[in-house]
Amino acid sequence: MRLVCLFSMVFLLLAVPAGSQDIQVTDKDPIIISSNSWSADSKTQVMTYSGKVVVTHNDDTLYAEKVSLKPGDDVLLAEQDVRFVEKKGNTVTGDTAKYIKSKRELEVTGNASLETVGTERITTRVRSDIMKLENGAGKASASGNVKMDRGDMTVKCGKAYLFQSEDKVVLEGSPVVKKQEDEFSGDIFTIYFKKRLLIADSGVKARFYVKETEAVK
Repeated sequence: MRLVCLFSMVFLLLAVPAGSQDIQVTDKDPIIISSNSWSADSKTQVMTYSGKVVVTHNDDTLYAEKVSLKPGDDVLLAEQDVRFVEKKGNTVTGDTAKYIKSKRELEVTGNASLETVGTERITTRVRSDIMKLENGAGKASASGNVKMDRGDMTVKCGKAYLFQSEDKVVLEGSPVVKKQEDEFSGDIFTIYFKKRLLIADSGVKARFYVKETEAVK
């Protein structure tokens, strides 16, 4: 019965006029897709959308040059100039992406980048090999050659976990944190941005420079 339903969906889409490029994939919790062109393979049941593809789900939007999925499946694959914009304002970009609809999870690989704004309205930019976004939970993780910039602070590490609601980040994999001329390195760091607090677990090394201040008159 499931196979019949899937094929019915494919043949229905093949019957849609070429000018109809806005397609609602499911009636329940719908994904809306628009593109310049699309095709459907009756053997693999894969639908492919190409050219300025825009995917909308729960007020979040995914942009790409190519998107493929199977009707009824939970996973959507995006390629080329991928950009995901949350309704909260966070933006993730990269070469390819996998979106899991039921969990609202996104995994971006290849030149992955995340731009998020914290509670103090300060922008944090993260670049890595792989970026994962737990959309509904406001959490993100970056792994592989992680680089982070926030104001006058820069970070390099192997892996980073970002918690937007708490405005904090946990750094692993030989993190190095630089703030102006000061530098901190260790095993694991937790940074609370709003509290301006850095907590180190072990193996801490720090280098400080005394700043000159004007004498009080």
